[in-house]
This record gives sequence, C-alpha cells and structure tokens, in this order.
Amino acid sequence: MALLELLAYDSSTMRRICMLLVLCLIPHWGISQPAKLESRLVTARALYYTPTTAGLGSFGCKVAVDWKNVLNTASGKEIKDDNPFLIYLNSVHLALNDTLRGNGALEWSETTAPSEPVKDAAAKMKEGLGQMVSGFFDSWNGFLNGTMVPAPDRTTTLTPQNAGIHLHAEQGQTVLDEDYDENMLLTNIHVVSGTIDAKVAPVFSDTPDGRIISSIQGEYRQPATAPPVYLTMGIEYGQVSGYRLPTKIRYQVKNVLQMDINLSDCTVKPIEKPAKP
Repeated sequence: MALLELLAYDSSTMRRICMLLVLCLIPHWGISQPAKLESRLVTARALYYTPTTAGLGSFGCKVAVDWKNVLNTASGKEIKDDNPFLIYLNSVHLALNDTLRGNGALEWSETTAPSEPVKDAAAKMKEGLGQMVSGFFDSWNGFLNGTMVPAPDRTTTLTPQNAGIHLHAEQGQTVLDEDYDENMLLTNIHVVSGTIDAKVAPVFSDTPDGRIISSIQGEYRQPATAPPVYLTMGIEYGQVSGYRLPTKIRYQVKNVLQMDINLSDCTVKPIEKPAKP
C-alpha cells in the first residue's frame, strides 16, 4: 500500500478507534457495587495525572516532522533533497491546538502552493496527517482529563480480580472491559462494538504529579472479523508553565510506518471560568 493511501486509511481508522475508546468511557455510566470496590476506583482516579483539574484549559504548539525520514522509510530508498514533494512538505508550517476534550486540531499553512505534479499527493498528506493528529488526541485526551479511569456509575459492573479490579460496562452495541492491578494501575482496555474490536495496553510513567500515559499499544480489527493492525503511539513530555505536555509523538504501525511528530514553543491557556452575573 502506498504511503499516502496508508496514511489516509490508518489515520482515519485510528481516529475512529480512539474516538470509540473515549466515547465509551464518558462518565455517564453508573455503578451498584460494594463500597470497597467503588472507593478503590474513586481513590485510583487521584493517582493519574489530570492537568484539567489543575486548571489547564487548552494548549497550542508548533509542529515539526522529519519528512525526508518519513519518505525514505515509506519508499525504502533514499529520497533526494531536490525531490519536489519533499521541498513542498518542508515549506509547510505546522501547528496544533488541543482543548483536552474531544480531538486536537492541526493547522497546515502553505508558504507556496504545491506544484501540479505533487498537488494530489500534498492534499492526501495534509488530510492524512490531520487525521493522525486528531486521532491521537482523541485517545490521549481521555487519559489526561480523567475519562479513561471513570468515576463510579450505576450501569458499570466492578468485580474483584486477583488483587485488583475488573470493570465491565455496556452501552448499546458497545462493550467495555478494563483491568486494574493491585496498585490500581490500568493495564488493559478492551472495546468491542458492531464495527470494531480494539485491545489496548496503556503504559504509564510515574511522575511527582501522578501517573502519565507514555505509550498506547493496541491491536485493532475493523471490522471485528478483519486481520489485526498493530498500532503504537509513544509520547515524550516536557514542562510548560508547570504542566506536562507532549514534546514528541511517535506513531508506529508495525512493519509498515513510523512517524515522529515533534512539538515545540507550546503555550497554555487556563480553563475559562463562567462570567459572574
């Protein structure tokens, strides 16, 4: 599959996958469980880094991609510096904005229009990268705003599992299962619906501010009977105005594609408080 087709396919698939993971965890679920399990889940929420509770409303960053490396990897050969498509991609200014709710938005600003021979490829790359960024934040935001470790609710079932907890929830055709170990570390997420089967293994790093998601490793089937696609999104962080924000996002489809998205010059905005009457 050509690089541009792959980007268009995998990024849109990932976006639907990530949106599904987030939507199925929106805290409107309910719970009727022994107080001990409910208390453990409530307590666990405080173990994870959630900058939204500290007042972070949104942030924006400049974005850089090593386009030559992307094209070299995808084509399996060395792309020359005078390649018209590479020249065009290097001339584009990229930025993103994220509200930590829903999905982030990529800004693609051209300094010069693409030449006719690469016009179609440029449009597909723009769409593909936009969907990749949006899809990443669909998922990442859920880990940073507390959605992925949901508050107890009436339609969710909590059961003891070894020394940890198993969470099960159903909404329409969507079934969610989560596993927490004895330290209430979220170790597995499994989402099944009429169109997809997603198994995700989140990896967290410990920080003074709490556990922060550092890798999202998943096996995705769409539809549920399709062969699996193995996708890993790795995240590196830096501090901006006291908040931990991504500095690098590594998007990797096993044996197919690897792309590093580098973020810099980030700025933050606090949550806007309602105006007093």
